[in-house]
Amino acid sequence: MARKLMLFHMLMALSMLTARLEARGKFPIVHFIDAMSRPIDLHIRSGGLSSSAQLQPGQDYGMRLKVDDVHSVMSVCGSTFASFNAYEPARDKGYAAVFWRGSYKGFYMSHNKVHWNLVARWEYE
Repeated sequence: MARKLMLFHMLMALSMLTARLEARGKFPIVHFIDAMSRPIDLHIRSGGLSSSAQLQPGQDYGMRLKVDDVHSVMSVCGSTFASFNAYEPARDKGYAAVFWRGSYKGFYMSHNKVHWNLVARWEYE
């Protein structure tokens, strides 16, 4: 019984240490929210890496960043497009999350989901 208790305490201590180490190196989660009634295609680039996602109306797509670098986005919705930097270290470092809401005017950004600023307007091809 004493060995099991000691093992339990060791595992708990190791788990807490691992969580602290992970928290130090964590970058924010970037959320993309589709507040429109049609899909939005996202093309995300950072350095030599790229990824894509299609947001459905009402969807919240979260992406944990792996590098502390600018993440550029080109978004397409029907015949309109918008481009913006979803993450900029100088602007966003220290925040737990960066929220982007796609609406009929364009993309709004927030760090708290309360105060939103229009950052990128839709443009026509």
